[in-house]
Amino acid sequence: MLSLGVISIAFVVYIAHRMDVVDHESQPVYLTLKLPAYYTWLDNSSISPVFATITASQKTEIGKVIYANSITLTPGTDTVNLKCDRVII
Repeated sequence: MLSLGVISIAFVVYIAHRMDVVDHESQPVYLTLKLPAYYTWLDNSSISPVFATITASQKTEIGKVIYANSITLTPGTDTVNLKCDRVII
């Protein structure tokens, strides 16, 4: 069963390559060998996520929502709650 899966994948990759539909912005092969080191770094126990409460300086409700959404767009952060002028991230 696994060999049929491997053959299917190889066939699809071959057809896609022949059709020239494989873009050159896909996963760089040279980075693939560095994935285990990245996963090891990602599982580092020194990372300690915490909740923090900050005060929003915006006056309108829509301003506070845009502020909270902007925090969520920052990698590694997430807005959990928005109540009055307090934002829990």
